[in-house]
Amino acid sequence: MSNYYLVSQNKSHGYEFAHRILWSPQLTVNGKHNAGYDAMSRVRDGDVIFHVYNQHLHAVSRVVGDAYEQTKPEDNSFQDWDDLGWQVDCDMALIDVSLQEHQIWFQSHSGGPFDKNGHLIQSYLTALTTEQTNYLFSLITDKQVLVQLIGAPEISNRPETLTLTEANLPSRIKRTKNSKSIIKQAYDPNLNRTKSHIGFLGEKAVFDYLKNRYSSSNFSVKGLSSNLSSSGDDSLGYDICLTNLKTKEIDYIDVKSTKGKSDIFYMSEKERQIYLKSKNGDYNYLIYRVFDLDEATATGRFDVINLTHDDDELTFQPVDYQVSFKQD
Repeated sequence: MSNYYLVSQNKSHGYEFAHRILWSPQLTVNGKHNAGYDAMSRVRDGDVIFHVYNQHLHAVSRVVGDAYEQTKPEDNSFQDWDDLGWQVDCDMALIDVSLQEHQIWFQSHSGGPFDKNGHLIQSYLTALTTEQTNYLFSLITDKQVLVQLIGAPEISNRPETLTLTEANLPSRIKRTKNSKSIIKQAYDPNLNRTKSHIGFLGEKAVFDYLKNRYSSSNFSVKGLSSNLSSSGDDSLGYDICLTNLKTKEIDYIDVKSTKGKSDIFYMSEKERQIYLKSKNGDYNYLIYRVFDLDEATATGRFDVINLTHDDDELTFQPVDYQVSFKQD
């Protein structure tokens, strides 16, 4: 399910529009958390963002890939901020709608990014209510823009190979740090374009890596997600199953990919349940964390987190809730 946001852009809007990105620092200049910046860390692939600058709605975007950690752009408009921040890549459609003409409506539908007077609050990124989202969509007279958002865009100049550098391996497989092993992964460029390209690249690269590493007849490597199999099931809670046919040891593997270096990743409730059940000892639940994924150079790195055994080093924070009416 997509989330809907409004971003209130200021002096950096020119760079952000030109490069089809959003960027914010992680903390204020005083080193404190800020709701608008924290919201950036929660943006996910497929979310929709309305871009406002100078009281005008200038663009609407569909997010491409999850938010990731990134140093600030080398542009003077960002000079007042700390180096480390959050970046979001956008498929952006330009529009031009004055919000001042609709102040009375927002005054009667305040909340989220709008105060009780119908003015924008001082926050970089804020979640919209359902009513506000629908109203903003209604202001877009060019409905082709909406079609553009719903349909996945054609993306050219994608790499046809991805080189992964191995960082760590699971402890049961001679865990080593900073390994020099390098593997080239090939993928079909005519992929299902409604899927996250970054997610596809990560899953395919890890799958091919495992097939290469566990190529003996003692192991079975099965791709189970829709990115890896035409009959795949994305509701399982994992993407790959690695089985040692001799010892009957099973690893369920979920791949989490990012273009940056963020230590944060998201799990669905199904994934969390699979992880918790792994404590019974029937299988291991591993996260293959692909990071520093650079499409321009077709390279990336990965590390392995064994949630079954290493979860004492992690913190889990719920960020979404499902709300429903009570049954009489």
